[in-house]
Amino acid sequence: MKSNCINCQKEIDKQDKYFPFCSDKCSKVDLFRWLDNRYVISKDIDFDN
Repeated sequence: MKSNCINCQKEIDKQDKYFPFCSDKCSKVDLFRWLDNRYVISKDIDFDN
């Protein structure tokens, strides 16, 4: 089954080692974006449901 890397859009197989990324580099880029506060959760999470 094929999919695209979240960062670079390169086509990857869902069985790849770094899925949903195509490589270790793309996974670290995504992690850095979270750590740099470029991504945020925009609403509160309701844990009661």
